Amino acid sequence: MLSLGLKFEQENRLLLMDPKALPHIFYNSGYRYSKPTGIQVILGTVSGLGLFHAEGEDHRRQRKIVLPGFGSRELRTFVPIFCSYAGRMTAYWGRIIAADNSEPAVIEVTSWITRALLDATGEAAFDYQFGSLDNSETELAKAYAHMA
Repeated sequence: MLSLGLKFEQENRLLLMDPKALPHIFYNSGYRYSKPTGIQVILGTVSGLGLFHAEGEDHRRQRKIVLPGFGSRELRTFVPIFCSYAGRMTAYWGRIIAADNSEPAVIEVTSWITRALLDATGEAAFDYQFGSLDNSETELAKAYAHMA
């Protein structure tokens, strides 16, 4: 097993790189391992105190409620939506790169991917158009942009 130990913010951490250990921790071990404190704080700040932040029995209960809408059959129907937004995002990148500038193009990939995911998730899960890729002025898009 490949691993690396380190101390970060007064907590011992074990970083695993073993392809057999990771599925054990994330899928097979139930709720035996908890998220590091720093990760919990970040998730709570960014996504609220919902499914991504929850641990143990709270997570199990929330996941049971949400899972029927996000099973493998349901997710397959969302693939075209996500592909559409990925295509729109890369088209925007193409226009940025093709712009007639004397300086090299700089693309903030993380920001673009976050916006594309927000739009795709909004359409797929809630049938809501955030318009984040198009710099729309919807209240929700503005709030999310302010948060991110």
